[in-house]
Amino acid sequence: MKRHVFTSDLSNKAFRNLLGERSLQEIATKVEEISPPSEVTRTNACFDPGDISKVTDVGMGTTLEFELQRIQAGVSPHKGTYAYELHDVTLMDGALYKFRFKHGISYRKQLTSHTGQVEVVEDGGTLAQSWLGSRYFGHWVRDDIPLAWLAKQIGNPTGIHRPLTPQQLAYAEILGVEFSTLPHVAHLSKITVLTDSHYNQGKVARWKTMRDAIASRAIGKKFNGVMLLRGFSGESRVLLNELEIAERLERLGFYIVNPGTMDVEKFLSEAAAADIVVGVEGSQLANGFFCMKEDASMLVLQPPFRFNNIYKDACDAIGARYGFVVGDLAANGFTVDAEAVERIVERLCQT
Repeated sequence: MKRHVFTSDLSNKAFRNLLGERSLQEIATKVEEISPPSEVTRTNACFDPGDISKVTDVGMGTTLEFELQRIQAGVSPHKGTYAYELHDVTLMDGALYKFRFKHGISYRKQLTSHTGQVEVVEDGGTLAQSWLGSRYFGHWVRDDIPLAWLAKQIGNPTGIHRPLTPQQLAYAEILGVEFSTLPHVAHLSKITVLTDSHYNQGKVARWKTMRDAIASRAIGKKFNGVMLLRGFSGESRVLLNELEIAERLERLGFYIVNPGTMDVEKFLSEAAAADIVVGVEGSQLANGFFCMKEDASMLVLQPPFRFNNIYKDACDAIGARYGFVVGDLAANGFTVDAEAVERIVERLCQT
């Protein structure tokens, strides 16, 4: 990665002038299709119909109409994966800029002023980082790890500085994730940006490689399923009777683990090739998703105030079954009927 430095006054006003509505397609000097668009056949989710009446709200960026469509049988189109070669763009505050163009890389709330030295990077490599992956662990595992693998095939995976948690560092080591770090503020003579957020066949194939790598670490099947505890981690959606449900599932032969405090190596070796994964809706489900067999099941415990079935799309893409139980609103969180959980587990295991 060739670099040199010049001095410039980069103010907020100057960078605001760069913002606009131009697309990657419009500013790219070269576009290459990596994986074509494809369709995924959706199956009906497994749930009690009465649970829909408990829903009071959905997650950010979605609608109840869309969520209800997700859980029904049908066909979902998924965009392809493309590589866009960009020239003469500015990197600052977690985003790439060019006149009337912005592409976010890292989650930031606002631009910051900068006056001083700006590095010029002649070849910024292939970006191996997504905006959502920089904010949410689930997206980092589901999107950024396969993105880094793809970037490595194209050449020199890169990203901007972002401290990884011990859990992320363990996954990065196990799955061979690496990239060179770009300067915080720089002029990039060239950089390649990948669009890889949809579940086309190429991305699903990389998911399979991830699952195969994890399955190879298995020490032999010991459990009928896995329950991932959420506790008080992440955004507030506390399942108040989580331990009650865990105790019931443990009696059914489930492996109970808290992803926030787990030893990643131990978890992956014991949970690999799981038949069913259970957990509260959220990023920690990514730990279980890549331990699932292709014909396994996922059961999501849904807060009534955040009905979100993002893992329904992922399960459909790999041919796994998907179910959910909607909880009941309670002070400081929500509760889920433990008998309903066991009932849906049985239904998923029978299909």
